[in-house]
Amino acid sequence: MSMHMFAGMDSDTISVQGARFFNITGDQHIRYGNTDVLDTLREVIGNVGASYNSSNRHPPPRCDPGSREDVLSIIRQSIDSPTSEDRLVWLHGPPGIGKTAIAQTFAENGAKEGYLATSFFFSRDDPTRNTSRPIFLHIAYGLATSIPYLRSAIRQAIQNNGHIVYASLEEQFQKLILEPCQFLSQFKWNFPWIVVIDGLDECTDSVERQRILNIILNACVHSDIRLRFLVCGRLEQDIGEVLNTDAFSPFVARISLGNYSITTSDQAGQDSSTAQAQ
Repeated sequence: MSMHMFAGMDSDTISVQGARFFNITGDQHIRYGNTDVLDTLREVIGNVGASYNSSNRHPPPRCDPGSREDVLSIIRQSIDSPTSEDRLVWLHGPPGIGKTAIAQTFAENGAKEGYLATSFFFSRDDPTRNTSRPIFLHIAYGLATSIPYLRSAIRQAIQNNGHIVYASLEEQFQKLILEPCQFLSQFKWNFPWIVVIDGLDECTDSVERQRILNIILNACVHSDIRLRFLVCGRLEQDIGEVLNTDAFSPFVARISLGNYSITTSDQAGQDSSTAQAQ
């Protein structure tokens, strides 16, 4: 973990929405009796297995060594800089073209290099991963385990509202992801943390797919969330309707694997010999 990203943070005293933690190790455990509240969250999502390294997905598809490096590089360029206008990269293409392998490899690289926040891989054939229900709980738990100084804020959010695991997607995102991440906006980050979401089209409810995108993009556009998102899937009509709205479109980079073309807010990645700006 790249702890230099939290330089300047007072690790002895952390204030979160009026709550005050006196902290020696940089992490404060909030408990229900003898149970850490993060254990409750882990139990709720325990059988989902949607992470890039979940045993439920073993062995996952991944890019062959040395392949797809141009696409992986373009994704990184598009969302790596804190000053980039691209808040979300939409990687799309027909079935079997390698979207999940790219998402898997990007997530593995991000875990090694320290910029992966968390990941969620949908699966049409898995009833625990073809629904919107666990996605933001899963992401919140991933943030708490990947970013040490978010743990206390997320624990506090669960402590304040023990029913948050049953709340709407909007409230879960607001309380478990957006507000904790905004707490960190006062500190200097060397690069954005990246959340990988693969197979959005495999969430079987088209209304829920739109709902997920609207929640994420509203936060990306209207707040200083300091997260960037790589979202992969087939370009279904309902997904395109959200991405192409006037409010969101300027903040979305699009990479098509069908004819391999890219459009970004600042045309990032045009130096790649195989990329064509639309």
